Amino acid sequence: MSELWRKGAVELAALIRDREVSSREVVQAHLDRIEAVNPQLNAIVRLLPDQALAAADAADQAVADGNGLGPLHGVPFTVKENIDLAGTPTTQAIPALAEAVAPIDAVLPEPPGGSTHPEVAAAVRRAADALADDGFKVTEAVPPDYEQAIELWSTILIADLRVMKPVLDELMGPGGRQFLDYALDYLPVSDVASWAMAHTARHGLARRWSLWYQEYPVLLSPVWTQPAFPLDFDIASLDNAIATLELMRPVLPANLLGTPAAVVPAGMADGLPVGVQVMGGKYTELRCLAVAEAIERKLGPITPIDPVAG
Repeated sequence: MSELWRKGAVELAALIRDREVSSREVVQAHLDRIEAVNPQLNAIVRLLPDQALAAADAADQAVADGNGLGPLHGVPFTVKENIDLAGTPTTQAIPALAEAVAPIDAVLPEPPGGSTHPEVAAAVRRAADALADDGFKVTEAVPPDYEQAIELWSTILIADLRVMKPVLDELMGPGGRQFLDYALDYLPVSDVASWAMAHTARHGLARRWSLWYQEYPVLLSPVWTQPAFPLDFDIASLDNAIATLELMRPVLPANLLGTPAAVVPAGMADGLPVGVQVMGGKYTELRCLAVAEAIERKLGPITPIDPVAG
């Protein structure tokens, strides 16, 4: 049995970085040690040898390719049973939680409140499948009171827009003013009382979404529920403006609640690029970016895209 398991993490990382040993050798040494002593100790209750060796091979390839390496690149580690790890139960040493697998991603291909183009929904599911293939736990789920989030966004924003309209009319171009006029005609008038109650409801909704994000740390959804529309479609008529407000509904909850979201290409719809939105709870910007990066890395670029005549 190799004695590499006796060395510290920093020393092992230096040996791997300098190519004196491989990450696979280090991982295998630890697996051999676990096999030798764990039957008596039961210190490790769930061993993932295949995943560990596959990760080691990937780490060794990164060294061979000359990629940038983290300070503990290629060094194996254990995860305590009270910490969520994608695809494995978080048992907290309680038998009843033996199958308490923590989902990492909730997927919402067709958000409530309107229709979703089938190719847009398919692109979101494609991104979810890419994450699942990469080892993430993925499940379809809807955050609480999703349609209320859209209604509150409208109530709060429209009140602000009515107050600011004289200033906006001086700053916006004809198209922007036309869309704003359509929106003000369509969305209900908010008085001071309804505006204040909307803000109170927003705080309650933010709490419910925060609790939901503890179970589903990331939400995948469309950015828009329909493919990109031709120039000036949104201002051609009141009906088109209403359709535009409907198709943009997936971006409204994060806007309302002040939570992070990242967008990454995920496919095509009617020959036009489609993005998937990676949303998370407060202060999880890095998590959203990491998941978006994982999707982009797995799916690869979707360019070049042939121009489409309007």
